[in-house]
Amino acid sequence: MFFIPPMPDNVELPDPPQVQSSNDIWSQVTKKWNADFSKYQKMYSEWFPDAPTDRRFLCTAEHVQTRSTFPLPSFLAPIAVPSQISPEGELLHWINSITFLSPPKQMRDGRIASWQVPSSILITRKGGANDHAILLCSCLLGLDYDAYVCKGRSPHCCARRQMTALAPLVDATT
Repeated sequence: MFFIPPMPDNVELPDPPQVQSSNDIWSQVTKKWNADFSKYQKMYSEWFPDAPTDRRFLCTAEHVQTRSTFPLPSFLAPIAVPSQISPEGELLHWINSITFLSPPKQMRDGRIASWQVPSSILITRKGGANDHAILLCSCLLGLDYDAYVCKGRSPHCCARRQMTALAPLVDATT
């Protein structure tokens, strides 16, 4: 048996360093992003006065369960998909079986109220169109596809054939 002798009385232990929480860091990033975006929005409206003035591009969102601030890309995580639903059609059918649910506020003003991580969507079996997009992208990442979630699309931004070149799974005939 081994006993550790007591520490001498004159030993001073330094205070642990103060670590900034990740929530504080992401809150600062959000404030800077919003300030920069409002400047950009003003410059953009000078060049294009007919453009919508109430646009917003989020860089972070609140985690539904922890209420902490997270960057939007962190909501994506590769999901191991069973081989039975790994073909694209089966995967889309399976994701479509999850209930689409949009809060009334989102339906009123058209702004996404909250974002869910894929695990929350799978547990509750419901979510908005944005949540379905995150789930689909996470499943495609799990199948080793090069997948992205794009928030918003203008029908005037690019032709369907350009979209097909950028996203090969998009059917150019529709």
